[in-house]
Amino acid sequence: MDLLFFFCVALCWGQAVAATLERVDDAARIAAPRFAIGDLDGDGDSEVIVGGRVGAFVAETEPLAGRTARIEVRAQGPGTVGLRAWTEEVELVEDVAVGDVDGDGKMEILAVGWHRLWVLEMEREALKIERVYSFDEGRLWRVDSADIDGDGQWEVVLVERRIGQEQEASPARIGVYRLAETWQRLSELRLDAHVGDMCLAAAKDGVQMVLETGGEEVGGLLGVYDFSGWQPLLRYRQQGTSEYVRALSLAAQPLAGEPLLAVGDVRGQVGLWQLGRSRLNQRLSVEVGRGAVRAVQLLAGGRDKVQILVGAGMRSRGQLWIVEGF
Repeated sequence: MDLLFFFCVALCWGQAVAATLERVDDAARIAAPRFAIGDLDGDGDSEVIVGGRVGAFVAETEPLAGRTARIEVRAQGPGTVGLRAWTEEVELVEDVAVGDVDGDGKMEILAVGWHRLWVLEMEREALKIERVYSFDEGRLWRVDSADIDGDGQWEVVLVERRIGQEQEASPARIGVYRLAETWQRLSELRLDAHVGDMCLAAAKDGVQMVLETGGEEVGGLLGVYDFSGWQPLLRYRQQGTSEYVRALSLAAQPLAGEPLLAVGDVRGQVGLWQLGRSRLNQRLSVEVGRGAVRAVQLLAGGRDKVQILVGAGMRSRGQLWIVEGF
């Protein structure tokens, strides 16, 4: 089954106490979860977006045939992430993000799968698909959004797998896009390595991008990029997992003015790092121990605290968990 956990860990910048596990939902429908966070209704509180496959894995020979995906909006609360709205009007969801991509002051949900990008909005307690876009050049694998140039309209960063290169180590293109009447590609970065995940981080002096790269069996190499205009430029690389295992889930969130990075690997380990200007500094590591980590998301948990939402992949239906540290 795919398990969703909460880790609520009191950070003492170098020390953390043991966490306790509590299940809050044992019937989650999404079998391959991905997470995003954003204030969709403008009330000042961020919602958690969960998106991914419903049901068993289907081979990619016919990517959209017989597939169902689901996107959920969940409200944060003490010890819970309660379901508010959902839609299953999407066939294939590889990743989700949140951003104000049209500059109207309201956050939209972004979902990618195969060659498609969906833009959804929250209307009262319902999710509505506003637009669907097709990309012809590559398969869309990862998505995130941030206001890179500070003009109020958020750019979208897409990780595209090259067509005809569907093996685990397929090379990737990272494109920075902006929505006008259609999507305009502002810059691109090509890598001869498989990208496990990508996330954007808001830093004091701008937006940074973090990429995990690797091959079929080894990886966990994290590249931290700055933006020169819209072009990503590598700042440094650093190993982010033990024994060079792959990490297919990254998330960043500022805490006490410093961006934190969560890294979830395929052996069920979640590391929390301080995202520095010249290196990553590890703050703690938590062993989930229930299969590969498919998704992580950092949530603010109050003064000097952070919650880590974790989706760990196993077989069958999903579950929601909260892990709290004191």
